[in-house]
Amino acid sequence: MRTHARAPKLPRQKKKILLLDDDPVSRKLRALTLVVNGFEVYGAGSVEDARARLRPARFDLVLVDCKHDVKGAQQFCQELKKHDGKLRYAVLSSSREAAPQTSETVILKSDGPEHLVHCLRSMLEPAA
Repeated sequence: MRTHARAPKLPRQKKKILLLDDDPVSRKLRALTLVVNGFEVYGAGSVEDARARLRPARFDLVLVDCKHDVKGAQQFCQELKKHDGKLRYAVLSSSREAAPQTSETVILKSDGPEHLVHCLRSMLEPAA
């Protein structure tokens, strides 16, 4: 009788997130939170920087938080919506009313980092 050894499970590839945040301190803190929780994070400090990074790299999700360039963030979200159709994005906001109207997924900052991680995992990992 032959027994077949099971192939070892390959480690899951980390999900890549492009984090657009025009506040350098909160961008670093959020990036650290996400990295500690198993995500691969690429930061962008402006809409222009995010656009440049979006072209050469493939991301699983774009996380948008722009306090200083709200109009640019809204336009960027519209561009993301028109992207290849497979690119997911979420907006971090102080309130649902303050989020760009084009946003499908709004994550409230007041809900804390654990909620942020939970929401991103829910968006990126297939349902069991």
